[in-house]
Amino acid sequence: IYIVKMCEKEPKLSQKTIIEIIKTKGKVNIKDISKLIKGCSEKTIQRKLISLVKNGILKKEGERRWSRYSLINIG
Repeated sequence: IYIVKMCEKEPKLSQKTIIEIIKTKGKVNIKDISKLIKGCSEKTIQRKLISLVKNGILKKEGERRWSRYSLINIG
């Protein structure tokens, strides 16, 4: 999967893009995502991941640079 997006211009799309990456790859860390989304800092990606965790879409395992994110299985 190769994704090149400018997340600053399309903030809603970038969350969808992050979710699609996680659907494809399973558990990911911030560096995995930053390699695929160009034009976004790791800090921006981190904020979006935290938002997705708070909204109950993703779960976070681990702390700091060892954090990995995956989709919450519903059902």
